[in-house]
Amino acid sequence: MRVSGEDHPDTLTSANNLASALGHVGEFRRALEVAEGAYRRRVRVSGEDHPQTLFVMVNLANLLMQQRRIIPARQYAEQAHQKLRTNLGSQHPSTRHARSTLDQIVAAMGGRQPKRKSRRRP
Repeated sequence: MRVSGEDHPDTLTSANNLASALGHVGEFRRALEVAEGAYRRRVRVSGEDHPQTLFVMVNLANLLMQQRRIIPARQYAEQAHQKLRTNLGSQHPSTRHARSTLDQIVAAMGGRQPKRKSRRRP
């Protein structure tokens, strides 16, 4: 960050990698802080649909799943998967990784769809 700045693409990629590594060693709170910061900066710098932004979303989904925050994890994973499929195609490795993450989250939910509030019609 000191050399390139906090918004440089390499810095943002490093932040995402750091968040992943922190999650792997069980430092979930810090991992989530780093990933959320990387996501906010990546959206600002690259936009919501940029593949690198979507990679951060998949990482956020994984971190949230590790913390048993299944509903927000699923929301991130679904959105990232849909956009990656649209932008890169269904067979791209990143799209397939997002799909795998989404499948793991659904399995953690017992294969169930999340309950949604019913909408009453006026």
